[in-house]
Amino acid sequence: MSTKTNKRIKAREYARKHRMSLFQVIQKIQKGELAGETVEENGVRISYVYQNEAGTQTTASSGDIPGDRLPPAETADTATLLEEIRALRREIQHLRETIDRCCASAT
Repeated sequence: MSTKTNKRIKAREYARKHRMSLFQVIQKIQKGELAGETVEENGVRISYVYQNEAGTQTTASSGDIPGDRLPPAETADTATLLEEIRALRREIQHLRETIDRCCASAT
């Protein structure tokens, strides 16, 4: 049997170690600049970054996922998230317009 050479750490922990924001780490995972995965544990999505035992990150090209950066299941999740973001942006725009109308009539 082979020994495990990659260590899996939480993206938040990786961000703290490398003085980056969590958003930047997740973005690097999605772009394929960092090898990692997102796993749902107890109903919560947690992102992990793979590191070899020396403590340096591995790139996605040396990972187990050839071709696409995201597995098909995550691609569908991404499309769903993008649609939710669009809906939230429309709602924010509507709320801003409502606030502008309200504040304009108060003066």
